Amino acid sequence: MPVILGLFYLATRRHLHQQYKLAQHWPKPVGVRTNPQDYPHRKPDGSFNDPFNEGTDSYQSFFGRNMLHLLFRLISNNKLNYLTCVLRSPQVLKPDPMVVATKLLARTNYKDTGKQFKIIAASWIQFMIHDWVDLEETSQIDQLTAPDEVACQCPLPSFKFFKTKDVSTDFFEIPNSHLNIRTAWWDASVLYGSNSERLDRVRTYEDGKLKIAENGLLLHDHDGVAISGDVPNSWIGVSTLQALFIKEHNAVCDAIKAEDPSLSDEDLYRYGRLVVSAVIAKIHTIDWTVELLKTDTMLAAMRANWYGLLGKEFKDQFGHVGGEILGGLVGLRKPTNHGVPYSLTEEFGSYAKSYWPKGRESLGRNWVREASGINGHQACGALELWNYPIWLTDIVVHDENYKERPHGVDLAALEEAIKVLKDVYGDDGVEDVDVLVGLMAEKK
Repeated sequence: MPVILGLFYLATRRHLHQQYKLAQHWPKPVGVRTNPQDYPHRKPDGSFNDPFNEGTDSYQSFFGRNMLHLLFRLISNNKLNYLTCVLRSPQVLKPDPMVVATKLLARTNYKDTGKQFKIIAASWIQFMIHDWVDLEETSQIDQLTAPDEVACQCPLPSFKFFKTKDVSTDFFEIPNSHLNIRTAWWDASVLYGSNSERLDRVRTYEDGKLKIAENGLLLHDHDGVAISGDVPNSWIGVSTLQALFIKEHNAVCDAIKAEDPSLSDEDLYRYGRLVVSAVIAKIHTIDWTVELLKTDTMLAAMRANWYGLLGKEFKDQFGHVGGEILGGLVGLRKPTNHGVPYSLTEEFGSYAKSYWPKGRESLGRNWVREASGINGHQACGALELWNYPIWLTDIVVHDENYKERPHGVDLAALEEAIKVLKDVYGDDGVEDVDVLVGLMAEKK
């Protein structure tokens, strides 16, 4: 498809989604704008970023939704009898998650992404997830046990996890939702944290800088927990990027102080965070996403999102001119939320998170450089069916010439995929297919 037609198609799809796929989940703003002078800087919990709605996407705010709650849809379609059947049966466990994982996700043959996507790129999206989304949990523990038909194939016969906290929204369309314990703004909370307590833990309170060891590693407390903005479920890929951008923040603070020595520690920190947050957002928009969806149309679309149709040279010369189409989304004077408060949605957060357990202790003093080199040459696993590492340890180190890369294996024939999908979900179970499985099964 020609780029111009592709851009028109994407713009149309975006407009339709903005009009019909953003469900009301949060009280609408009262129309009274807060005084920007009262909140001139970013707050640790992400509040007051939207001058018309102070709590939008702050720490412990609701996730948005792209689809209405099942209850509302069934009532609207007069299907309460069906609703009763749904609520009386444990639909969420049919088919059993361990059956799905064993029959559709467990790796049979290794498939990688070739030269397009390296492990450092996979590390980046996890770095972003640590900035954007995490569900608040209760103290209640749930347990899943492998059914007999797959028990012998599962690495663990059972596993336990904390239950996600369900919170009333006081909205009929979406009566219950979940809280996000990360600020969903692009505020680099992966480095700075999503509340005052975490921010206080990472700052040195000298020249605006953040804490980092002299050898370039993240500092650790007496319990061995890394000192950074967000560290749960971390690994060497995320830690490498955290260390890299902490050093970038400190370098920015040094550069700003050299230009204006009169600035206080607080001023230097705020300016440094503003710069680093913008750099991270720009990398994700016009570098990472473009490499993931490697087409000319996507390249043009993402650059238009950032610079507008007038282009980079015009924006660099004259600043933001016009609305989001001509000038891009960056630099708009007023948020465009399309009738609902800004949020990241639960559907958006349905990501597949891979993991690399190779410890950073195995690397030397220059571990950030070493890890970046290894991750920059090693291709990451392809997002396809039957390609999730069973033991999470089958990592092959590649040199810069890709000499040790195993030959990628194509996805099994479509007929085989359909056969297994029917075996797991039933002949008429297309509506029951999990998001993760559906994403893996799609043609790439």
